[in-house]
Amino acid sequence: MLRRGIAAAFVAVPCLLVVLWLMFQHKPSWYRPVTLDEAGLERARGEATGMVDGVSDRIVQGEPFDLILRDRVVNEWLAGLEGIWPDAQRVIPPELSNLATRFDGDRVRLGALCAGRRVGVILNAAFSVRVSDDGRNVVIALTGARGGSLPITRAVLDRMLNPLLSRQNSRDVRSRTAASGKARPTRLESSLDDVRSVDDLFEGVKVRNRFIWPNGDRPFRIDSIKIDDGELHLRIKPL
Repeated sequence: MLRRGIAAAFVAVPCLLVVLWLMFQHKPSWYRPVTLDEAGLERARGEATGMVDGVSDRIVQGEPFDLILRDRVVNEWLAGLEGIWPDAQRVIPPELSNLATRFDGDRVRLGALCAGRRVGVILNAAFSVRVSDDGRNVVIALTGARGGSLPITRAVLDRMLNPLLSRQNSRDVRSRTAASGKARPTRLESSLDDVRSVDDLFEGVKVRNRFIWPNGDRPFRIDSIKIDDGELHLRIKPL
């Protein structure tokens, strides 16, 4: 009986490792990064500009309005990110490429190809996004992460993200950046200053619900957030 158990273990363990490896290398079905040619990039840039102009006009009017973002369009913006938002390289780690998102049920899914030294893997995470009950904050909480289709535990996430969180919380680096006249940190980057561990990410990053639209420095807030199948609905109220 013992010999049979040992023999079964010798068979089962390699099979389990193979299954785990295949799950780790698997590409999630929702993950569909977009590749743009020059015409596609121009179209994406034009759509992004049109969206910004439309929001700007509505904020100037001063009445609450709905903004609907479709993940198909957002994925095109992500594919042309450098041409649409040149400062993206300051926010996105260079190890990540081929970004894609999916507005799925009540979650925002975000994935990217992480190129390691020997092998690449699709890192993907799910987030909940909501307005706090008192309306003062937008709360972004990590609800899970995977490497391919293999769930990543909090302990592993903690080891993976600790160096990134340490860099994010480096006050002297931020001070040197501000002193050199470079771009100031975004509101989300500033909110990450209070994040010390992965547990804080699961609890939720709180971003003050008062934003400034750059065209005319006009303040606004988000009254509600709804995630539908393929769409992110924002109710925006100019202040």
